[in-house]
Amino acid sequence: MNTASPSQNKGLAITSLIFGIIAIFTALVAPIAIVCSLVAIIFGIISLKNSRGLATAGLVTGILGLVASIFWLLILGAVLKS
Repeated sequence: MNTASPSQNKGLAITSLIFGIIAIFTALVAPIAIVCSLVAIIFGIISLKNSRGLATAGLVTGILGLVASIFWLLILGAVLKS
């Protein structure tokens, strides 16, 4: 049972978007980006029921931040290995 009000879900969607943007901009600092991405993805999924647009944007930015940080970790690993 979802007891959250629509305004609370909109707040979660905005928080998801903000953390997703932070994740993208901090992709080179993988630990911060991964944590922010996971928060953005979780809050985006929770708020998808009532706030489609912002929640989707937060979800997408969270996923992009996660992919970017994993990409940079793989590049860094390849550079350090050679």
